[in-house]
Amino acid sequence: MSAFAAGVIAAKREAAPAGQSTSTSPPGVGMYLDALTGLLPAEALSLHAVILGFTTRTTTAAPTKVSVISEPTTLKWAFWGLIVLCPILFLAGRKAGNGPGRGTWITIVQCLIPAAAFVAWTMLQKTTAFDAVDGALATGARDTIAVFAAVVLGLVASACGYKLHNKT
Repeated sequence: MSAFAAGVIAAKREAAPAGQSTSTSPPGVGMYLDALTGLLPAEALSLHAVILGFTTRTTTAAPTKVSVISEPTTLKWAFWGLIVLCPILFLAGRKAGNGPGRGTWITIVQCLIPAAAFVAWTMLQKTTAFDAVDGALATGARDTIAVFAAVVLGLVASACGYKLHNKT
């Protein structure tokens, strides 16, 4: 999905009459989509994959191939830039979705979810921008933090969608 789409869905859900955003009014989908769009910041993950292509290199240490970060400073800046990009994309989606844009606490929480999800995704993968920022974190701790974050972020995203759906 995408951070931008998460913003559009949130705007449509907030603009719909109370209790009707899953059925008769746009966006017309269940709360699962709020969680899904927030947890898959496709734009940031795609850019991250492209950036990895020119900030890492693969070396062959017989009998295996090993990925090595060749430009750690660039990758570190890219990591922070992609984190900042996620809320910007979410807010752009809210604007595109003609949301009321009242700047509620829900909007603030929702725009941070894709950024946090991006961090979790980079923690779960190997040789990513997260390694340029904190490569010393043990793999077990790193993966455990990421999977707990995914569950919590999914619950928070769904709760925000539910709150917007049932607004008074």
